[in-house]
Amino acid sequence: LMSNDVGIAYGAEDSSAAEFDFDLSDLCVSEFHIEKYTLASSDSYRDNEFTMLIFPSADAEYAPHFIQDLCARQSKCSLPFSCFKIHAPQTDQHEEGYLSVKALENEFSKKFFAVINGNSDYKFDAFFDYSLGFWVDTLDKYLQRINDNADLLTDYIGLKWESPSPTVDRTFWSLIIHSPASQKVYELMSFNEPDLSKYPNLRSSFEFMQSNEIRASFLSYTTATPEGVLPWERDDGADIVPVHISFGCSNLNEQVEFYSHVMEAETLLFESGLVSNLDGHTVRYAFLKPVLDTLEIKFVQRPVEYTYGAFTTEVYKNLLTATHNDRISSPTCGLDRWFDNHYGYNTLKFATDATNYDYMDRVLQKVIERGQKYRLYHTPYDDESPEGKYWMSQFGFDDMKTLYVFDMNGQTIQMLGVFAHSQPDGMLPIYHKQWCEVSCPMDAEQGSIDSAKVYREDEQDVAYQAVMQQNEKYDRRSVLLEDMQQEIETLLLQQTQPQESPADIVSVDDKRLYSLEMRGDDYDEGDIQSVVAAIAYITISVVVCFLGSLCTYRCLIKPSYVLKREAHMLDTAAYDSELQALLSQNT
Repeated sequence: LMSNDVGIAYGAEDSSAAEFDFDLSDLCVSEFHIEKYTLASSDSYRDNEFTMLIFPSADAEYAPHFIQDLCARQSKCSLPFSCFKIHAPQTDQHEEGYLSVKALENEFSKKFFAVINGNSDYKFDAFFDYSLGFWVDTLDKYLQRINDNADLLTDYIGLKWESPSPTVDRTFWSLIIHSPASQKVYELMSFNEPDLSKYPNLRSSFEFMQSNEIRASFLSYTTATPEGVLPWERDDGADIVPVHISFGCSNLNEQVEFYSHVMEAETLLFESGLVSNLDGHTVRYAFLKPVLDTLEIKFVQRPVEYTYGAFTTEVYKNLLTATHNDRISSPTCGLDRWFDNHYGYNTLKFATDATNYDYMDRVLQKVIERGQKYRLYHTPYDDESPEGKYWMSQFGFDDMKTLYVFDMNGQTIQMLGVFAHSQPDGMLPIYHKQWCEVSCPMDAEQGSIDSAKVYREDEQDVAYQAVMQQNEKYDRRSVLLEDMQQEIETLLLQQTQPQESPADIVSVDDKRLYSLEMRGDDYDEGDIQSVVAAIAYITISVVVCFLGSLCTYRCLIKPSYVLKREAHMLDTAAYDSELQALLSQNT
């Protein structure tokens, strides 16, 4: 399968028979069922720039339906060959709960800083196991990026390990990179040993430490098809292929039980108690194969204290779980920004599978039987993203359901598809394209958050103080807010000149369009006119009554850049388009 050959993907009918309001050639359709990896961000533009920096072949994902900075910001990147997506959404429209996005990002930064600079008692950290793993043909291009940007890409760890599987039986080198100031961690694995002497700007202490842990099993590839096509054996010559999504945890057994019984995953490899040669601690891990996919889900359990500071995997789990439990008041009401820590599982592609066409029904039923929290949404065809429209058209659906379930870590699984048998009760909310905050159906109330339980960072910690100073240079929020404020003032001034049309006004706003282009946003005329129309409304209101217009604008439209422009650094939550789009009521 060629990932961009969308007309024949998964045996679908020729897409030329369908009429779309976009160009099919702009789509990069993933070959995986788990097709994207999303983590909430306090600074989407920062994370977008670093994703592009770390991955030389990454490209901007086609997302013309989203208007940047109306209610949120997006970072959507797509990798070649597999068309796997990496998202980092940002918004201040929704409740963060018991852990702020910024606080979690700081914790990841602290832990990398502490291990690398000798503040930690350990050579590794349990939080390095929260990662997105790739096989790559060579580490050279990624080491070159670090070498050329040594002042920016400072957080990286090297491991050398063996894969004893009869089908692989190779030595691998892993390069673990922390995307600066974020919660994103990538593990790049190659069996081609790099020559570190070619990279003089790497830190002097860097080496590939020998590890007796198996970092990737590759077993899902050998069991998925009789041929057992491994990532490095593909016909398309791919030089980067996602192989797993990894999570740290404090209780491996409960994670495996949830995935086995609720998600129906197959356990490929289970290590019950290995003494790690890194620090002599006991490590347990499992690799799981999701239904009909080759992208593995990995869980790693290390001692709870095997981390820098008091923020442990157990603390992290409890904060997210408590947030979901307290915020979600029903299957159709209650939303917190940790929904954005998810991977996207596209089960629309199961429609023609005789065994798994009702997979979402089975998962929902098991979640209900266990009494666990979940959320439901739906999206009509006209409100879907281009890729969503493509898949709906392939299988004849005019409405798509979104089911959010939460694993035992509180991490989210976003399932996209249809129910074959289930008829969910109540009025399902519908996606809002701009991720704006709206009320629950029937004016239901979302659950409340107890402010006394919110996690507080240790601001006296040495590593905390160091990373806060270091991360200031990565900030892309305050600078862009100043640009946007100048843009707004320019557009308001231009609207006092009646001889100019909205198209003329937008066309002279080069700074805005340049900013959007640089971040991969593709705006159509209707999107831009929507922004101009909103600004025109503000202008008229200002003329009538400045104070009244200010209140109206803040209460009804609530664009994040107006609400927070007085803050030098926004402490924003984040929501992904497929998630945030959930928020408008079905009428």
